[in-house]
Amino acid sequence: MVPRSPDWVYVGNFSARIRELLWERIQENLKTGEATLIYSTNNELGYTIKTTRKDKKVVDFDGLPLVKHLIFKETSLKEEKNYGWSTAAKMHQARRTKSKLNVHSSLSKEKYLKNVVCIDIETTGLDPEKDELIEIAAVRRNKTGEIIKFQRYIKIDQIVSSKISQLTGITNEILNKSGSNLDNALTDLEEFIGDNLIMGYNIRFDLEFLRFGFIKMGKKMFNNKSRDLLRLIKRKNKFMSNYHLNSVLDKYNIINENPHTAAGDARATFLLGEKLYEEGILKI
Repeated sequence: MVPRSPDWVYVGNFSARIRELLWERIQENLKTGEATLIYSTNNELGYTIKTTRKDKKVVDFDGLPLVKHLIFKETSLKEEKNYGWSTAAKMHQARRTKSKLNVHSSLSKEKYLKNVVCIDIETTGLDPEKDELIEIAAVRRNKTGEIIKFQRYIKIDQIVSSKISQLTGITNEILNKSGSNLDNALTDLEEFIGDNLIMGYNIRFDLEFLRFGFIKMGKKMFNNKSRDLLRLIKRKNKFMSNYHLNSVLDKYNIINENPHTAAGDARATFLLGEKLYEEGILKI
């Protein structure tokens, strides 16, 4: 027999929606454990019961929810592979697996995102009216499926703070030596993006800085459609401890070779978008 895990009891006052989300999450991550849910409801007793236990069954006895004890023969470890999963949980897993298989099948002819550009920027601060763009980057795939990169440093009159330099590795010396003027950088970026859909992580921040950049240059900014992966992640993963890009990349097993650089973050975010697309979370 599979050894039983320790018993844990959790008590809380949740809305019906949160309760069902928690119960779904428990079923998804239960593995060889067991769970029982007792919650208040509008019946004669004022409560009802759900359980994943295989040796128990919730039965209705003249309107009363009772727990029936079931007797099973001892099984081997191999036979206990799905121990602790209720029929409902197994059906839920089957639906998820079928959905994923359908997604993979639909991607058999298109394994990567096409007509999508992922952008990211680095700045001297958080205020687009006062602070400056110091790096702009974007990535997309070409016709053969290879990831291609756009990256520009921007020359500025401001002094890059030591805090920003430590975080991004960008200094005024680098900007003066390798930087472009903002006008040329924005023109090149617009050409790289074309009419493709734009994707990013907390993309409103990036687009707002770019909008002010175009205003400073007396130009009209592109108006491509966009997708914000941060919003999708928050909708899909409601109980993460934080939604920093690095934490999300770790969750999806994506390595960012150059974190806190526009080029590195843009590439990693693009790969994140492809995973979300593959799972059917990102719709194009």
